[in-house]
Amino acid sequence: MLDPETTKRELEPVLDWCSAALVYGVQQAARFFSALPLDRELFCHIVRYWVRLIVRDGDLLKLDELPNTGMELAYGRYRIRVWNGPDGELPGPGASLRLRDFYRQPYLLEPDASEPVRLAILWEANMKQGELVGIWLVCPRSAENLQDVHWRISLPVPVLPAAAVTNEPVDDDLPLALRDDDSAALKG
Repeated sequence: MLDPETTKRELEPVLDWCSAALVYGVQQAARFFSALPLDRELFCHIVRYWVRLIVRDGDLLKLDELPNTGMELAYGRYRIRVWNGPDGELPGPGASLRLRDFYRQPYLLEPDASEPVRLAILWEANMKQGELVGIWLVCPRSAENLQDVHWRISLPVPVLPAAAVTNEPVDDDLPLALRDDDSAALKG
């Protein structure tokens, strides 16, 4: 069976990147709602939107954008979905056959190299405060009983500057100025 510590070690770059993107996304969503009534579903969409902007395709990491600002990351043998999951609990699959298939992986008891390992990064936020309060890495087992997982581990929540959450207007302009020698080159 694939153990959580080996998985966590193999996914360290992805987990670090996603965790930081989640912190930033939560801050941006809280900022959006700072003067508006909170809408929990839209809050989650805004978080996922920012994570999708930050976590981009690269040589080793592939991002598959799914409907409703969903995402699936492919990294080596892993396929990872990112969801809001209070207390590290997987969201219900509803009528989605694709999600039910994602959750079903009893073969991890006897690893099959031809099958990707499907995982979930779950997050929980204090939406009013704009704080990420928990992140979990979960290895689902079945769609029928979401409590019955192969394993669930808590991940550290990174600390980023709180400057992203503010009621102050934001200056989106980069603090750049031409040097004197650059200005002369542009004029000449």
